[in-house]
Amino acid sequence: MKSRKYILFLLPLLIVSLFNCVTLSQNIDAVLSRIKGDVKVQRAGETKWTAATDKMKVSQGDSIRTGAGAEVFVSWNENAVRLGPLSQTKLSTIGGANEKSLVDLSKGKIFCKVRGKQKNETIFEVRTPIATAGVRGTSFEAAEKSFSVVEGTVSIKSGDSEIELTAGMMLELVEEGLPEEPMMIPQEQMQNLNDMDKNCDSVITETSSEAGGESGESKSSGESSSQNEASVADAIESSENAIDTSSSTVDVLNSYNYDLEAGTGGILFYLFY
Repeated sequence: MKSRKYILFLLPLLIVSLFNCVTLSQNIDAVLSRIKGDVKVQRAGETKWTAATDKMKVSQGDSIRTGAGAEVFVSWNENAVRLGPLSQTKLSTIGGANEKSLVDLSKGKIFCKVRGKQKNETIFEVRTPIATAGVRGTSFEAAEKSFSVVEGTVSIKSGDSEIELTAGMMLELVEEGLPEEPMMIPQEQMQNLNDMDKNCDSVITETSSEAGGESGESKSSGESSSQNEASVADAIESSENAIDTSSSTVDVLNSYNYDLEAGTGGILFYLFY
């Protein structure tokens, strides 16, 4: 009578850890900076709000709110967003290079600086309760019921209406839809917006500089990951060869299956004889 045996070959912990390093994906985080006053963060899926700190990382799905007289800058890749006082926003999508980002503004005002540009493709969106602004590379301010453009072009959509808003122009929205014509931004307001634009630009430069300091480590990590992946493959091949050499003691090899999901810590070979 044939007996059935399950032979478990456990790989060394080192190989498992190397495999996990190769396969685990990394999420893109944004960074908070230049915090002034009462600024709080709500993590995705949580109900409590915690005090924000300088250089704190926030992830996709996190929300940020500011109190009276407060402000904070949020930056990632070539994007920077400045939250003004009494504002609340959610980082619905934090896109990587050449990927779309989406910010939901529920109240208050935010100023956005988007350096990256894609021809005929929206790479950054701000969604308010009654409208959505799509940009390809520009600087603009978004409020619950208004948009003001400092640089570039912003496409504003509200209901079935859509309008292109160019630099130096602003648009006030009503519940029923968009007005017929944009307006010129008042000079004093334009000066304030230009100052915000410069601040956001410097925040992006600072973030890029700090990220550049870590690029060497990232490169070394990437090279190590490639070497580790090769080591994992070699270890698996060695295990297969070891089983092949013992095939004389096995009547039938029906199947084998690699269970390589992160955290299993081994490879299962199912042998029947």
